[in-house]
Formats: sequence, structure tokens, C-alpha cells
Amino acid sequence: MESEKIKKETKLNSFLKKNLTKVKRVGTIALAATVALSVPTVSNVVSEATPFEDLSVSVAHAQAENLMNVNETLTQFNVSHNDSDEHWTHSLQNDGDMKVDGPDYDVGNLRYIVKFPDELSHLLDDEYVLDYLFGHITNFDVATNPFMVTGFAIDEDGNQISLAKEEHKPYEHISINEATNSIEFDFNSFYTANNIEPYFRQNIDGEYFLNNLGFQTPIVVPDSRILDNGTYEFKTALVEGGSVDLDNVSNAHIENLVVDYSTDPEPEPEPEPEVNKDNLEALVSEANDLNADEYTEESFEALLAALGAAETVLANEEASQEDVDAAADALQEAVDALEAIEEPEPEPEPEPEVDTSELTALVEDAKAYDAEDYTEESFEAFAAALGAAEAVLANEEASQEDVDAARSLLQEAMDALEAVEEPTPEPEPTPEPEPEVEMNDLQALVDDVKGYDENEYTKESFAAFSEALAAAQDVLGNEAATQEEVDAALANLEAAIEGLVEAEQVVIIEDGEDEEEEAGETVVVDEDGDRLPDTATNNYTFLLIGSLFVLFGGIALFVRRKLV
Repeated sequence: MESEKIKKETKLNSFLKKNLTKVKRVGTIALAATVALSVPTVSNVVSEATPFEDLSVSVAHAQAENLMNVNETLTQFNVSHNDSDEHWTHSLQNDGDMKVDGPDYDVGNLRYIVKFPDELSHLLDDEYVLDYLFGHITNFDVATNPFMVTGFAIDEDGNQISLAKEEHKPYEHISINEATNSIEFDFNSFYTANNIEPYFRQNIDGEYFLNNLGFQTPIVVPDSRILDNGTYEFKTALVEGGSVDLDNVSNAHIENLVVDYSTDPEPEPEPEPEVNKDNLEALVSEANDLNADEYTEESFEALLAALGAAETVLANEEASQEDVDAAADALQEAVDALEAIEEPEPEPEPEPEVDTSELTALVEDAKAYDAEDYTEESFEAFAAALGAAEAVLANEEASQEDVDAARSLLQEAMDALEAVEEPTPEPEPTPEPEPEVEMNDLQALVDDVKGYDENEYTKESFAAFSEALAAAQDVLGNEAATQEEVDAALANLEAAIEGLVEAEQVVIIEDGEDEEEEAGETVVVDEDGDRLPDTATNNYTFLLIGSLFVLFGGIALFVRRKLV
């Protein structure tokens, strides 16, 4: 047994040594929570567990459950009187922590709620109470007795910091929920506005907690509205989700405020409510605008009596609200009872003169229409409307409505007339213009071949060419020639040109047998034996001589190479 006790003490000392800083911080928070007078609603989850009670903390996950494990030792009401300011301060200190699933727990939907008892719900409409609660009352620019949250957080550099009233202003993140008589603190708004993160503590077993937090909610009331003696039940909780009525949260923490000081100091009597004369003043103004000539003498005299009484009440500064209301009721009854004088019925106004000018003009136009120009059916309807219009014009008793109706019917019948369609004559056929004959290609070809020399071609092929050329020229000279004749002449001439055959030329060296030639003269003849012009003969002679020179030169070169 002694050995087991030593082991437990050793383990406890080791734990305290490791967590000495945390224990000091918890002590600091508790001391600050006891001294503080007020704090706005906070956005954090609190757990009641201390470093020695981590294993006993339970986690609640439902929205309708309280997630705060309250440290009841540090949760209490502190009541004090300020003689200079003449008011009482009731500060609710609520301490605890909250177990979470891990360091990534999202506090975005977390709210701290303080629910007032119904008999003190009027305090949430009291400007004096709310000015302190929301930090509107300051001393040297420092909020006095506002809603406050104490504890730790992680700043933007990752450092652990203590929450401070003026630096972090938690009182700016509370709201009043009149539907549930509650003060609500929004954690998400608080952390976001201050650019900080919640501080999660891990115990030796690896469990995470939203570190110990303290919420201070001040209720500051002036001596003139001192609370009655009695016991008032307040409820507190940390919940996830939107606004929650803590009457529906079964495990909400309950803290009682005991008031037993209402005889010291004596409360001042409530001031008498101010008399409201607005309605009576409006009725008096309305009655003064009424005209006696419009009502019977008896009813208007009753009105004047009620009006005089009402004006007397308005002038009386000591008149009560009951006096004012009674005078208003009497005056309203007199106004409602007024009897108007009956006015004689006015003589009926004479009927306006009937205007038939438009109908007359339309009838005159319609008479000019000829039945032969329109279909029988449409003209019959038109004639009927015209007859009706003439009858209306002849009726001295016809009203303006009769005249307007007759004009409309006649106009509609005129618009509905269908003209007789004349037979459409068949169109005479228009002869198509003769297309212009195109001779340019034929003319160009004729111009190109006029200079062909018959000596260069065989007699037979040149005869066919000459015939095709003559035929083409005849077509070109014929102004009545058709395109087919032009195209045929062009095709024949092209075929004759393609059929031209060049004449073969033979060189004959004569011995002067012909009397006309000297001995040894070279003569060139065609394939039929006819002599060609001298120009051609000379050319062939030169070609022959040149060929001989080339031949002999080649032989000489060959012999020289052999000798070398």
C-alpha cells in the first residue's frame, strides 16, 4: 500500500511539473474572473474539467445539448453597489472548458448563451443595462463593466496569447434575442474579427479541450430601478447551431441570483406617465374646420359644446389621461352626430345637341358608289347600312348614340365592299430576240492563214485548205449567216489547216541538158518534178557544199591523228 501511494504521488508530481505553466494560467483566469464586473457573450466552448479531471469529461454533440462542462467552484454571481454611480452590479461569472474531437474542431457554429428569467426580461430592453453590457460606458476610453471573455487564443503568428478586454473587445460580438430572453455570444464573429484562432489543450491521454474560458455577464441597474428581493434563475450553455431557447436544453447549467438588498437604498417612486393629448388636439383641429352652414342648427350646437369642453381640457396642464380621453370621446361623438342640411336637387342639364355632320358627309360619299363595281352580296349589305343611316338622319328624335352607331355601321359596310374582278387578258407571247452571231474567232483564223504559201504544201492538201478558206471568207461576208454556219466554217478551216502536208523537195544536179540551164548548174524540183525557185536551189547548193567541207575536214583530222 505504501509503495502504491508513493507511485501515485510521484506520478502526480511529474504531471504538475510538466503542466506547471498551465496550472498557473488556470489560476490567473480564475482570479480575473472573480474580479471582473461584466463580460459580453462569448463564442467558445467551455469544459468544466480541470487538468485533474480530464478523464471524467464527457462530450455532447447534439445542438439541443449544453457542450460546456461548468466549473461550479468558479461559476457564481457577484453582487456589489457603487455609491458614486448609485447602481447595483450583478456579475455572472461562468467558468469551464469543453472536450472536442481534435485540434481541427470548427467553432463556426458555437454560441455561448445566458438566458434571463422571465421576471427580469425587461432588463434586456433597459438602455442603462445594455449600455454597460455592450461597452458603451467608458472611463478614459476603457469600457466599464462590459461583457467579457477571459482565456487564451492563438494569434496570427501562431503564438499563445491571453484574451484582453480592450484589445479583443468581446462585448462587440454579443446580441440580444428577445424571443428567448437571452444574451448570445458568437464565437465565429469574435475569432474572425480579431484574426485569432481558438486555443486547444491536450491532456496526457491525448484528449483535446477548448481551454478553460471565463464568461462574465454584468447586469448593472440604477438605484431607481433596483431589483426586487428574491431568487432569480439564470441558465447558461454552450451550444452548436443557431439561437436556442435554453428552456429546451435539458442539461443547461442553472445559476441563481439572490437579491436581498431592495430596502437599501429605497427605490425612487416611478414617475407618472406623461399625458398624451395628440388625439384630442387632432380632433379639436378637425372640428374647428367644420362649417355650420352645412349642418342642422341643433346638431352643430352640440358639436360646439363638446368642442369647448375639449379645448378646456387641452388648456388644463393638470388634466389626467382619463380627462383627455373622455373629452376626445365626447367630441368624436358630437362630430359623428352632425346632421347635414339637405341640398335641393339640381335641375337636369339640357341634353346636348345631336351632331350629324359626320354621318351626313359619309352618306353623301356612299351615294356615289356604283353597284356594278362590287359583288352583289357586299353591295347589298352596304345598301342596307346606307338606308339605315338615311333613316337616322331623317329621325329628329335620334340620339347622338343612334347617329354614331349608324355612322360606324355604314363605314364598316363601305370598308367591306368587294370589287368585281375584271378578267385578266392572256399575255401575248414575246418573241425571243435572235442571238448575235459571233464571228471573231473565224475572222482571226482567216487573217492568220491568208499568207500560207502553196509551194510549201502538197497540191492536194493545199487545194482542200484553199477551198475551206474561201468558204470561211464567204461566211464572213454574209450578214445573214447564222451561228451554226460560222461555227461550221471555223471547224472546216481548222480541219483543213490540220490536214496541210508539207511538200518533199529533191535536189538534182543537171548536166545542162536543158537549154535554159548551163552545164553543171544545180536545180531543185518538187516531188512532181516541177522546178523550185532559184532561191531554194541556191540554198540547197550551199548546204551540199558545206556538207562536203565537213566530211573532208573530218577525214583529214582522222589521218593526222593516225600519223602522230
